[in-house]
Amino acid sequence: MANFDIEFDKLILAEGGYVNDPDDAGGETYLGISRKNNFTWKGWKIIDEIKKKYGTKGITSILKKDSNLTESAKQLYKEKYWDCLELDDIPSQDIAHQLFDTCVNAGRTTAINIAQQVLMMTVTGKWSDELKYNLMQYGKHV
Repeated sequence: MANFDIEFDKLILAEGGYVNDPDDAGGETYLGISRKNNFTWKGWKIIDEIKKKYGTKGITSILKKDSNLTESAKQLYKEKYWDCLELDDIPSQDIAHQLFDTCVNAGRTTAINIAQQVLMMTVTGKWSDELKYNLMQYGKHV
């Protein structure tokens, strides 16, 4: 079965640290978590306190020392982007990776739509037991 920890480790390597690029539509992010799309994430309170105390120069190295912040990010990704697709039940790590990565970067509905297209199902954008079953079967043969 697919392993979330493997995918989270890949994700945080790719997403990096703290970024607040005015040209980035995601706006302020930490470990790829966009404040715009995840404004209730409890990590923002910690980040705001650190910004107030130290400013933003070199903030990534300060934030990475806070293991509670990384654990909070891990919990958010697990609940919002992994569990919503029931990826623990998928037998293929590669399929779980593709679904998780798409869900993180393009949203849950897009991830589901693509999976339904690949499996030649009716595209509804809605998670279903049928989709999960087909992904599990497909994952056994990949």
